[in-house]
Parts: sequence; structure tokens; C-alpha cells
Amino acid sequence: MPALDGRRLACAIAIAIACPPAVALAATLDDDGLRQQIIGQTLKGSMGPVTMRVQHKPDGSSTLRSSMRNDDGRWQIRQGQLCVQWQNLNGGRESCMTFTPLGDGRYRSSRRGMVLEIEN
Repeated sequence: MPALDGRRLACAIAIAIACPPAVALAATLDDDGLRQQIIGQTLKGSMGPVTMRVQHKPDGSSTLRSSMRNDDGRWQIRQGQLCVQWQNLNGGRESCMTFTPLGDGRYRSSRRGMVLEIEN
């Protein structure tokens, strides 16, 4: 492997110092992680002008409250995915998503890349 000159070495060190938390948090939540970190929490997020709050309750029910519409549904966890069947959204068909921790109670959903934050 070729030696690094001073600039490249400094850049590599800066990247190594800045990146470990992101690398450590890059994996999606598994079934247990979803149950421990997502279920029972109220998550808030937005897509463009639409703001929303969603809660997946321990009893298997889900509620969505947004500036455009509200809905209720049922959730299940399967193979590291949170699967929700809303009464109206998505035509009543089940949709599944993963959650990637971003730190500070924030998660990126695989559904349109939306970032959701735990509401305190």
C-alpha cells in the first residue's frame, strides 16, 4: 500500500475521527431493536409541508395523525421490518419498513427515507 502524504494523512485522520459514530449506527434495527426502540414511542416527522405523528402501541395497534389525514391500523414485526396495515393509507394494503438509527432519538425509515424523531 503506498504511503500517504501529509495532506492525505490529515484527511484520513479527520474522516476516521468524524465517522465512527455514524458507522456504528448504520445497521437497521432488528426485531428486538424495533420492539425496544420504536414500539410504544410517539414518532414525529415531516415530508415537505406534511407533518405527522405516528405511534405503534404494544397492543399491536397503530395511530397516525398528520396535517393531511388521520388513520388507524395494526402492526407486526417480521424479519427486521415493521409492517403496518392502515385502514385507508396505501389502499389498506400492508407496507413494511426498516429503521436505521441516526442518533439522538432519530431514525431513517426505508419508506421514502423519511427521518422520524422520538417525541419527548
